[in-house]
Amino acid sequence: MGLLAKLKKKKVLRVIDVEQASGQKTKNVLYNDIDSYIMLVEEGEEDFAILSSLDGFLQFYGVNNQFVCEVRINLPNNDFCTFSIINKAKEHLVERIQLTTPYGNFTPRECEVVSLELLRTVVREYYENTNAEEFLKNIPCMETTKETKRCMGLIK
Repeated sequence: MGLLAKLKKKKVLRVIDVEQASGQKTKNVLYNDIDSYIMLVEEGEEDFAILSSLDGFLQFYGVNNQFVCEVRINLPNNDFCTFSIINKAKEHLVERIQLTTPYGNFTPRECEVVSLELLRTVVREYYENTNAEEFLKNIPCMETTKETKRCMGLIK
């Protein structure tokens, strides 16, 4: 097997910076250390966490095994696309529901509320897949680009 073939099979970890609701920013957080940031949100000590990489970010909020997780992928032409992580078993449930955290009330779609286990899987995939297409192929998600751009006032 050639060197290039071996390199393609080797998992490469992204360089991730983490920002928390409290304003704390930590550069180059290793995968082995990310669970402590997840648990701060899960236990209600932080409102959200944003995992930033060169090509976009993954952000999540929630509490008590109920999370909402979104991904933004920066495109080469200064554009972007966004995706919400979904509970595949509930993907047909698109009505808005009430999600209460220590920091407030939110109204995600029912299918967008995912478990801690799925959140951890998504975070692991985010670290391991530097290719956006591979990452998105490995996680349950739905595209939300138009909705996001509408909320940001970028489109009507």
